[in-house]
Amino acid sequence: MRNDYSIVNFVGGGANGIVVKAWRLQAGQRMEVLAIKLVYADGSFTEAEAKQLQWESIALNRVSSPFVVALKTSFLSSSVCAIVMEYLDGDSLDKLIIRSSPCAVMDESEGLFCLTNVLQGLKHIHSHGLVHRDIKSGNIVPVLLAEGKRYVLIDRGIAATTSATFATKADAMQSIRTVMRTSSENIVRTPQYMSPEAIQDLLLVNNQSDLFSAGLTMFHLISGKVPFEGATPIMIMAAVIHTGQPLLNELCACSPAFARIVDRALQKKLPDRYQSAQEMLNDVETEMVRFDDNLKVVLEAQEEMKKHLLAKHQQELGLLQHRMQIESTELNTMMSTKREQKMREIDELNSRTEDTMSQKMLSFDEKQMRIPHQNGRVADRSRGRNRVL
Repeated sequence: MRNDYSIVNFVGGGANGIVVKAWRLQAGQRMEVLAIKLVYADGSFTEAEAKQLQWESIALNRVSSPFVVALKTSFLSSSVCAIVMEYLDGDSLDKLIIRSSPCAVMDESEGLFCLTNVLQGLKHIHSHGLVHRDIKSGNIVPVLLAEGKRYVLIDRGIAATTSATFATKADAMQSIRTVMRTSSENIVRTPQYMSPEAIQDLLLVNNQSDLFSAGLTMFHLISGKVPFEGATPIMIMAAVIHTGQPLLNELCACSPAFARIVDRALQKKLPDRYQSAQEMLNDVETEMVRFDDNLKVVLEAQEEMKKHLLAKHQQELGLLQHRMQIESTELNTMMSTKREQKMREIDELNSRTEDTMSQKMLSFDEKQMRIPHQNGRVADRSRGRNRVL
């Protein structure tokens, strides 16, 4: 590593190289955090590859878009190619897919926003005669900024010029060989994101290949599933070429219009596919407006429903309170009546008890008056003295 960079930590690695986080130094002072992709050649780079890398580095430096990671510089030794890019603080979407599997990562609204950002990035890349060649969830990073979220395309080091840019087929093949040797990720390791033409003949790869991969990526993010599956990479590639994909709205909750956009991007024949990122972007932005309008109508309907339900609830609450008040009054009246009835019963019981006691006392007194005295005297209680018989 050159003296004007200081490695902070390892970020990730692929088949042919690694990505590290590093400080750019100036006079020994830390200036900015960057990401550096170090790609190792199998042996050493040929003179033709070195020239190709230098030429494409110049082309990549011309791409300036908020939706594409900024390439700062690149340098080359006999066996190492270093591509210095801005450092994005965040996980790529493939990490989110793993965490949310088997569920979808985003809904249609977020998917439309993400796809808009991806297509805007691709439009800038394509306008400079370049093809990204590796659009997939692992190369899209959501970045949180002060003004909001943005989805950014990364791994520009795999981008290469289109075949049409070169004067001869040999020059085009040289570009492809250079890309294959300098990519930090073996493309064949992610065949479920490859277009049919990329599988069949790399010379046929063009702007529409990136659109196919963007459609595949969106399908995966919205449905939680890839449209083409297989037990091995070869079987997956065969499915990409020969098997028709299901409609997105058959697998998840999304509008038929959005499903048609993704389905057109996944057409196997190039004439049936979107011809440019701008064409696909137009449909996506139209769908976003329609989706926002529909969402506004739905939200307004939901607001009206909330008001209706609130009024109905308040009415029912008023009726319930009135009924409770009536029942409370009736209960109080019933309790008062029962209390009075109980008091009367207690009074009557007390009165009967007193009468009974009085009768028993009188009876007792009468019996006492008839009892003979031991000395032949009878108690005369009525006169208060004894009388001799």
